[in-house]
Amino acid sequence: MKSIGSEWNQWDLHFHTPSSYDYQDKSVTSKDIIQKMKSDGISTFAVTDHHLIDVNRINELKAEGEKSGIHVLPGIEFLSDARGNEPIHFIAIFSENCNLDHLWGVIKFGTSIKDVEGQGKKPNEVYCDLIDTCKLIKENDGIITIHAGQKHGTIETITNSLPQTMAQKRDIADVVDIYELGKESDQAGYKKHVFPSIGRIIPMIMCSDNHDIKKYDRKAKLWIKGTPNFEGLKYALNEPENRFYIGDEPDVIGRVKANKTKYIEKIHIASTGTTDNLNKWFVNVDIPLNPELVSIIGNKGSGKSALADVIGICCDAEHQKEFQFLHKDKFLKKGLAGKFEATVQFSSKVETPKRTLNHDIVSSSVPKVRYLPQSYFEKVCNEIGSAAEFKKEIENVVFQYVPTADRLNQPTFQNLIAKKAESIESELSLLNVEMNEANKRIVELENRSSPQYLAQLSAKLQSKLEEFSQLENSPPALVVEPLAPIDGGESSEGSELDRWTKQLAAVQDSIEVLQRELRDSKLKQSDLSLVKRDLEAIATNANSSIKSRGAILSKYGITVSELIEVKFDWAKIDAAIAQVDFVISEIELKLMVSAPDPTAKYEELNLAQMATYCREQLGTISQKISAEQKEYQNYLLAKSQWEKSLIAIQGAPENPDTVKWFENELAIVKTSLVGDLEEARISRLAITN
Repeated sequence: MKSIGSEWNQWDLHFHTPSSYDYQDKSVTSKDIIQKMKSDGISTFAVTDHHLIDVNRINELKAEGEKSGIHVLPGIEFLSDARGNEPIHFIAIFSENCNLDHLWGVIKFGTSIKDVEGQGKKPNEVYCDLIDTCKLIKENDGIITIHAGQKHGTIETITNSLPQTMAQKRDIADVVDIYELGKESDQAGYKKHVFPSIGRIIPMIMCSDNHDIKKYDRKAKLWIKGTPNFEGLKYALNEPENRFYIGDEPDVIGRVKANKTKYIEKIHIASTGTTDNLNKWFVNVDIPLNPELVSIIGNKGSGKSALADVIGICCDAEHQKEFQFLHKDKFLKKGLAGKFEATVQFSSKVETPKRTLNHDIVSSSVPKVRYLPQSYFEKVCNEIGSAAEFKKEIENVVFQYVPTADRLNQPTFQNLIAKKAESIESELSLLNVEMNEANKRIVELENRSSPQYLAQLSAKLQSKLEEFSQLENSPPALVVEPLAPIDGGESSEGSELDRWTKQLAAVQDSIEVLQRELRDSKLKQSDLSLVKRDLEAIATNANSSIKSRGAILSKYGITVSELIEVKFDWAKIDAAIAQVDFVISEIELKLMVSAPDPTAKYEELNLAQMATYCREQLGTISQKISAEQKEYQNYLLAKSQWEKSLIAIQGAPENPDTVKWFENELAIVKTSLVGDLEEARISRLAITN
């Protein structure tokens, strides 16, 4: 199996060959073009020569591209009649399987291009009616892109000042499929103003418009999620916001690179060597998975549960007793499962140990995936006694989405609930609270004293160390800083790029400091609020007790105030809470992502806005510098992020789910836990007495 569904690939949908009248080097060969496109990571490109479909050249490029796994689409670029200050450029792209000779005849004789041969005009002296030509393209199953934004020959040369010109632009928007922009920043204006106006979201792209393969360059990379062919492009048009991306790489690619141990790349299933007729299920099969996989769909009995159970076996998943396919009454019956073995490979290229499909998962193993079989869901939803188990599963999922600052430094959702519940429990009688806390402490210490917990800690530490080792041994590929040009042409841009890069790094460091301060402040806020609620509960109980007993004493001529006076002054704790609330609001204001006032100076922006501004400056400057300098700057950013990720995995003893936290917890379990448990039991006995 090779196909894993739609993937992000780099495309170029505006590309010229020596067949274009204005191509700079006519000696360029199809092999030269394919080699360069391959070296630049292009999976698919469209040949869009000016007013020409060179059938022979396109067929030659397609044949050459097949050798290198590069897909070539036929196309053509048109000059339209001038509707604005200059002619509008638009492009037609067609299927690689179309009859090119027939198509070229239809296009040539169905437009003004026929005047090139008929009247001896030059290709750039011919203008085609935009709407009529677009209709002709659609009749021949083509896709239409049009220059837009800050690009030469753009649709924006049509003014917005008159009703009739606005109507023209809406008519054009109705027939085109894609807007080709000149700058990344053009996207914001189209999303905010154009698309709401026309009532339609149109995919936006940026392309090379290359006229010399020896100087091939792109201002920004174009990524399209889909099969790298014409059908894949057509399908992507249905999701303009989710399947088109302009920039260095889509978020999912970055997430996979940063978390290679968290994404499954493929499952391998093979027979163990027996040859009976029952051993025909899988012989030697690789099943690749897409990192954006969200569901597996198929009829009953098509293998959905089988695949899920195999992953569960290989990755030490929980709830093995509820596996549906690898169950004692199904595939485990008569020893069938023992005739097959499987492994799971993650994006880090690390494979799980080979497991026969009748393997028993050790309870102390650290699960590498979370797996909730259907029968487990049915059990916890239908059986009253399983309600607590179901609640725990929901809490584990919810906890993943609790912001770090709001977790109050707690490693699990149960710990977080316990911390937030402290003030409510304190409203019970003081002895019950003390007994409850003592019991919880003893249960916690007993659980942590168990051999199973020690084994789990050791396994989790080893898993975290492997994750650290994998990341440590996978630094970004080294890129050497390019030499400054002899003529000094890029010196100013390089200096500016360096200045804004350092400025962005400084801003990001400040943001990280503030995020730590926010976490600590929220912890302080929680502690102060919990203490105040405890004291308020005591005050309420005391006042209630004094009042009820005062009524009795008054019968005997005794005033309760003569015996006792209770005073509660909340001023200091209220001031402390107000101060930490103010600090939190100030930090959140600095970190809030919002559109800045266009007239505001850089120094007047908050940190989040400063970071955005720095990125915009870097984006603008990077369009002016060479590809080598851009690649070097991207390397510096990737290296910085890599170093931060290493530090984050190492962590600290107070940061759960880090190497240092697991090491510290192991040391506590091995040294002081026995004494702590004995002390806790003595304390509980004293409360009981």
